[in-house]
Amino acid sequence: MDFRRMEMRDFEQVRLLSQNLAQMHAQQRPDVFLPPEAMTKKEFKKRAMRKEAFGIVCTDGASVAAYCFCRVKAWGQKNKVACPRRILWIDQFFVDSAFRSKGVGTALTQYIRKTAVQLGCNSIELDVWAFNEDARAFYTKQGFSEQGRLLELPVL
Repeated sequence: MDFRRMEMRDFEQVRLLSQNLAQMHAQQRPDVFLPPEAMTKKEFKKRAMRKEAFGIVCTDGASVAAYCFCRVKAWGQKNKVACPRRILWIDQFFVDSAFRSKGVGTALTQYIRKTAVQLGCNSIELDVWAFNEDARAFYTKQGFSEQGRLLELPVL
């Protein structure tokens, strides 16, 4: 497995994998997520190819086995409540079903951790939906711990 920053040549494979992830969210929470629309090249460039917002792919030859979209967030810089921190935020993390349970997700997490250190980040953070038990178990196994809980109360 090879890891690297995303390039335009990854667009089509990442677009398809991202659509799979969006479809899963739409099926589980149709009250929150719309059916997925295909990612555009413009959106891909915005999410994957900037200095502070970038994508990482794990490739197995010509195939993208896994990807993540990340961005660096400065937190607590302008207030008197929170300690200033630099966070590597994971917007999306997805492993193709053909590569699951083969160590690809763990290897990608390790690569992201090294990237976070290189970027001077204090932590890696993400959110995960309560319905996604597999993802929650995976992240816990990787050493992530629960930081807080987002609760909802539907009123309609």
